[in-house]
Amino acid sequence: MVPVEIVKCKEKSGNDCSHAEIKKRISYHWSRHTFGTIAATNGIDILTISKLMGHRKIGTTLVYAQVLDEKKKDAVERLPMLGLVEGSNLN
Repeated sequence: MVPVEIVKCKEKSGNDCSHAEIKKRISYHWSRHTFGTIAATNGIDILTISKLMGHRKIGTTLVYAQVLDEKKKDAVERLPMLGLVEGSNLN
C-alpha cells in the first residue's frame, strides 16, 4: 500500500513530482519506506505494518521500529537542554 498522493503523482508524470512540490525523484522503494515510517511514527504496531506491506518476515519490517528508536534517543538527548534532567525544579 502506497500513500495516495504518491500514486497520483507517479501516474501523472512518472518519477517527476515537481508539481507536487516534492524535490526528490520518487521510487517505488522510497514510497514504501515512507509509508512504513509514517505508519510506525503514528503508532501502528509493527505486525500490522508488516501485513499491510506484504512482508513475509517480520524482520523486514523491524527497520521501521529502529527508526522510532532513533527518534526516541534524539528526544531523550534533548532533555538536558530543556532543564528536565538533574537538578530540575519540577516540584
